[in-house]
Amino acid sequence: MKTLWDYAEEQQPEEADSEEISKEQKLEQEKQELLQRVSSFQVNTVRDRVAWILNCYPETRDSDTVLQLKYWEVFEPNL
Repeated sequence: MKTLWDYAEEQQPEEADSEEISKEQKLEQEKQELLQRVSSFQVNTVRDRVAWILNCYPETRDSDTVLQLKYWEVFEPNL
């Protein structure tokens, strides 16, 4: 199963091995920023909201359907 980071990597052209370290560092930085936003409940994007739900509701990690229903329940209750 691909993650959001896998799709982001596919969009970028292949880089030399010397730049691979910086790409890994950039990925780690993005992960840390996402974790920081989730912990401070700054969920402005869909990606941040999904990460927050996955963090707060562990049962959503096993099922895309449960995750989707919980997303609607929490962030779009008028649907």
